[in-house]
Amino acid sequence: MLDSGCFSGDARTRFGRCGDPDMSTNNTYFSLASLKASAVAEGTAFLIQVTGVNDGMFFWTPGDFTSQDDDENILESDHVALNLGAWVRQASRTMTFTPESSGTPLRTTESKLRETVSVLDFEADPTGVSDSTAAFEAAIAMNKTVFVPAGTYLLNITIDQSDVEIVGDNYRQTLLKPFTAAEPVITIDGDAAGVIIEKFSIRNLSIEGADRAGHGISVVNTSDTTGCDFLNFEDLFIGYCNYGIHVAGRSIWNSFKNVRCLFNIDGWHIETDQACNAWTISGCQAQKNKRHGLFVKNTGEDTVFINWTFEGFNSEDSGQDTSVDFSCGVYLENVQCFDFTNCYIENNGLNILSSEGYGFLVTGDYGRFVNIENCWVVGSKYPIVYNGLRKSGRVRDILAIPSHGATNAVIIDSAGVPLQPKVEVDALSIQGGNVVYTLDVNGNYGARAVDWVGVPGTSLNFGQVDALTVRSVDGPVSIDTIDGLQPGRIVTIANYGANVITIDAALTVSGTAIAITGNAAKSLLVQGYPSAGKLYEIA
Repeated sequence: MLDSGCFSGDARTRFGRCGDPDMSTNNTYFSLASLKASAVAEGTAFLIQVTGVNDGMFFWTPGDFTSQDDDENILESDHVALNLGAWVRQASRTMTFTPESSGTPLRTTESKLRETVSVLDFEADPTGVSDSTAAFEAAIAMNKTVFVPAGTYLLNITIDQSDVEIVGDNYRQTLLKPFTAAEPVITIDGDAAGVIIEKFSIRNLSIEGADRAGHGISVVNTSDTTGCDFLNFEDLFIGYCNYGIHVAGRSIWNSFKNVRCLFNIDGWHIETDQACNAWTISGCQAQKNKRHGLFVKNTGEDTVFINWTFEGFNSEDSGQDTSVDFSCGVYLENVQCFDFTNCYIENNGLNILSSEGYGFLVTGDYGRFVNIENCWVVGSKYPIVYNGLRKSGRVRDILAIPSHGATNAVIIDSAGVPLQPKVEVDALSIQGGNVVYTLDVNGNYGARAVDWVGVPGTSLNFGQVDALTVRSVDGPVSIDTIDGLQPGRIVTIANYGANVITIDAALTVSGTAIAITGNAAKSLLVQGYPSAGKLYEIA
């Protein structure tokens, strides 16, 4: 039997005992007018059996609801102004979400929740047992941010549309693994789309390969009319893949931040005849990869790889496969305008049987404006090497310590090409090993500033050199022939070491030998008429 004041169908008989003090403000109404006229401005109201209005539960909600009453979801009380409170329907499509910023409109919770979709909404398997490829691709097709909750997921998905964002819980809890081991976990395919794919973003998760059989993330396209641009990778761990990040096609304006590529064959492997320009790599790491940390190779005759910026990049312990021919922390072939600042490159190739380990190797037909500054490059047989023609750049403020008993920290190797390369080395800012220029077949340096290990009876050719640092660390150096001097030029020879450098008397205007004492420098004017080609000491 119902308590006095209750009636059949009263919500109090369904949700609590009629007369219960905690439920005393729960009332049921059968018309909008009766609910609005109620003197109760607190608690819960149930509106049922009203024509044209869905049944529902309303909470009395203090706040400013001016101009928001709609006789459906927000109801004004006859006794309390809307700027003080209202009856608010309790449903996700009507519960409001209030942004932190003042003056912004209220939104329903449902609309806020619909900004993202979860792969679990499409029956992805977070236990790592069944294939979740279809679930991920269905979620991506919604054109919203795709959330991947904590768990392990098996998949091989292809991204062929723009404006895709995939967000994990965090890289320690959300793990993606390949369902088919030899295929990439994620492929971004410009060819499949037939257009340029833009603004793909992935963050806060890990990718783990199957015994290095397939790539982690692969960017592919073969046409210069398609591409994959404005890609953003952030807070990722990619390990045990063939290549952690693999790019084989046009891809420009990409950003990598806090991406770690560990235990792969190559951490990053970029090899294509299509343009790959304007990349930013910040705070990223390549560690304990079997061959190379970062491998960049431009294979196109008319293609340029330009304007890459590396800040705080770490590549170490590459060469975990002891049988590889050579191993590099950073391998660059046919690139331009690459800047490395505050990078940490250590112990690359330390374990391979050939001992051919490089910190930086700049090689190929050209390597223009490759700058390495304020970096730590230690533990490789060859810390920094520029090899061959059309190389230029700056090397300065480097701690470079070679391994395997080697003594040369920076090697600028002309490979027999006249006047090549043109790399400016601030020799006195290099600590830990010698800086060596290998002469070309004509004895030319071709560099603006070089550091050279001299031997007695040396013949020099200044070529395009304006400044030359000569080491006398191992003993006195005598210079008896200097070719390539152009009248009117001022050249500087600096002595790095405690011994004396002597320029033969036959080379001077005065007919007296010029001695440059240890750790000092002299500027020399190349005389014109009447002593053309001879040196005049000016400072």
